[in-house]
Amino acid sequence: MRNITLIFILVLMANSSFSFAQISEKDIKESKKTYNKALEFIVDKDYFSALEVLDKSIEFSHQNTDALILRGKVNVELGIFADALNDFKTALNINENLGEAWFFTGYLLFNKNPDGAVLEMFDKAVLKGYKSPEVYYYRGCS
Repeated sequence: MRNITLIFILVLMANSSFSFAQISEKDIKESKKTYNKALEFIVDKDYFSALEVLDKSIEFSHQNTDALILRGKVNVELGIFADALNDFKTALNINENLGEAWFFTGYLLFNKNPDGAVLEMFDKAVLKGYKSPEVYYYRGCS
């Protein structure tokens, strides 16, 4: 019975976003601070500086899905689609309830292959609360 319990725990850990490394309160604050700095760079359309700062934000808190999504959107703006897709998928691995991440994942895959099966991603985006008109447009195109 003990072995079954141990195997069950190991399977749960492997299938979750559980992290052995604890994120300190200081790191969370630094992550938020650098995230806000990135927003300032984006307003100024300084996307490369925004990427640098977002990289730091994610280093401070690798669970910061807001920073991952924002970095993905900046990568889309810069045409760095593979990195953007990776950011959105990473955010979804942390929290699958991120409608915006579902939308942008579907958007990138749709633009890569318009005949691909991405309708489900746009449906999930809507189900998870992403209500932008773009999601309905791409759902209709899928």
